[in-house]
Amino acid sequence: MYRVYLADDNELFRESMLQTIDWAKQDCVLVGSAGDGETACRDILRLKPDIVLMDIRMPGMSGLEVASILQQRRERARIILITGYSDFGYAQKGIRVGVFDYLLKPVDDSELQNVIARAIRSLAEIPEQDKPYDVKNSVCRYDQEKNQLFKGALEEDPDMLEELSHAVVEDFCFVHYELLRICPGTGTTEEALPMREWVQSVQSAIAQSGQEGTESCSALFGSALYVLVLYTRFMEPKEDDVCAISFASAILSHTEQDVCISISGCHDSFSELSKAVEETEFSYDSRFFIENRKIIHYHSLKSRSIAELYPIMRKEEEAQNALRQNPKEGEAVLEELEEMLKKCDVLDKNVVQSVLTNLAVMMDAMLLEYEKNEPEGRKDEFHSAVQETLQARTMTETFQILKRYAVKLAVHAESASGTSRSAVAQKIQKALVRKRVDKLQSILAEV
Repeated sequence: MYRVYLADDNELFRESMLQTIDWAKQDCVLVGSAGDGETACRDILRLKPDIVLMDIRMPGMSGLEVASILQQRRERARIILITGYSDFGYAQKGIRVGVFDYLLKPVDDSELQNVIARAIRSLAEIPEQDKPYDVKNSVCRYDQEKNQLFKGALEEDPDMLEELSHAVVEDFCFVHYELLRICPGTGTTEEALPMREWVQSVQSAIAQSGQEGTESCSALFGSALYVLVLYTRFMEPKEDDVCAISFASAILSHTEQDVCISISGCHDSFSELSKAVEETEFSYDSRFFIENRKIIHYHSLKSRSIAELYPIMRKEEEAQNALRQNPKEGEAVLEELEEMLKKCDVLDKNVVQSVLTNLAVMMDAMLLEYEKNEPEGRKDEFHSAVQETLQARTMTETFQILKRYAVKLAVHAESASGTSRSAVAQKIQKALVRKRVDKLQSILAEV
């Protein structure tokens, strides 16, 4: 397909050109657009499109100045100037700096299609060795290495990241991408496929799910399969999101596996790849707080409420780990969580209650385990953290209850540790006594 670049300072005109022309039918793909001459010149020199549609009068640099620079650089793009009637003289000057043709505003669709068709025929006459990259051949060449490059980039290998960036930008002019993170769904059971077979099954679904205007590559990273969705034509950001969600939906329909797919925002630089990974992880971790838990897009979670929920979820996880591994720290972490929740005034009451109830449930389970091992005479009547927190009237009262139970857990843990040490000490003492007895018996035998 032939690559087209559009430059015009009229945003409505650019939008109409994007939406009303069937570029695919013309065997063309839009690779970028700009509203000023300086940006257009930089983009054209970097992206090397086959056809440039460009207004003459633009801020920063005129279309004629851009055309003159392209002629000096011996760029082979066919430049089609777009002008009003009063700029006819400028259009004539354009012919002298290598402009292929010009169109008068308002642009007639049929006339535009005819001019583009002539530009394509002109490009087809270029000798084979002088032709720009062929997109299809480039895709085939890149397809052999892309998964390996992508995996290296995910692992933050600087050489792999640079090579991936070079291959994508230079070969395809892809300037936008989104990241899909696919992992086993919450309904996955022990009878699920081994990881290798699961990956092969999902990759097969990915191969069947390609969307028009995209290329993709995938790599296993950590416990998830990541898919890099590259856009081969110019899209508006919201259009990118719709395309990524459609891609994810197609994967779901083509796989028999229970999967959860989280999607990053749209990025235009591979230096932001690690940020995109973080966005997919954030989306995945937030799945329990939204209705659709199969496909979660980062942009759907950018509300203030969800954004504030994420660090609270992390702090809840930290509190649970502290209570399990070092109960002495549990009370301090609970105080930090309480401070965070008090500063957050947009979270739903039910969500907060859910977070605190999770902690209470875990405390009850741990206390039951500790008290199960207590001697009969030392067992106290069991009190439930869950029951008490559900009866609390305020958040402060709820945290007072939780911290009291955290102290209780710390005491049980210390007691269990002391009991364990006492048992060890008793064993050592018995061993020493046996040795003394054996030694005494040996001495007596000699006497």
